[in-house]
Parts: sequence; structure tokens; C-alpha cells
Amino acid sequence: MDILKVWNTLEMFRMMVADMPSSDPKFRAWLGIYPINPNSVAGCQFLTRQGVAKFTGQSFFHVRFLELDVKFLSDNYHPCESDFATITSQLVRGRLGLATALHEFGVAVVDLKMPYESDYPI
Repeated sequence: MDILKVWNTLEMFRMMVADMPSSDPKFRAWLGIYPINPNSVAGCQFLTRQGVAKFTGQSFFHVRFLELDVKFLSDNYHPCESDFATITSQLVRGRLGLATALHEFGVAVVDLKMPYESDYPI
């Protein structure tokens, strides 16, 4: 997906994902990017719980790395948080913060895609 489409999608508060290499061949791994809408009640509450005092006019993204045993990947099973072998989570501020976080994971912005284009489990 081109970079402009990625940023536009994220600015519409739609999540995006990237397939990632896993630490073990029996696992699958993903990076989930969740844009936080600071103008929504849920977004405001999430940011407040994360210790963010001022968030007007800023963009925030919840970045989650997930690893899941492939045995949980089936059409009739929906994994819960406790099924994941690895979960890391970080809150980043703005496009630069997200680009930096993606770089640290070895992911380019253009590598992000919609969850239905991947087998992202959540």
C-alpha cells in the first residue's frame, strides 16, 4: 500500500497490521497498529489510563507485537490474550513516533495493510 493511503487509513482511525518474522517456526507473528481517537470517550479513557495528560490535537497509536502458536489459527477458534506466546505493547505519539516504532521492528510504513489482508487473529 502506498504511504499516503497508509497515513489516510490510520487518520480515519482504522487499524493496520504487518506480518512479522516469529521467534519460533511453530509461531506466527504480527504487528498491530491501533490509532487512538482522542476525541472519543474510549480513546480519551485509554490515553488517561496510559498517563497521557494532554492529547488535544495530537495523534496516538497503540503498537502491539503478537506471537501465536499456529495451532490456534483455525477458522473456528478465536484466540484470547492468554493464548499468545508474546505480547508487547507501546503507545506512540504522532507520525514520527509511529515511523520510529515501525523502524525498530524492521517494518516500513508501506508494509502495513488492512487486517483482512492478513490472518491477524484479533
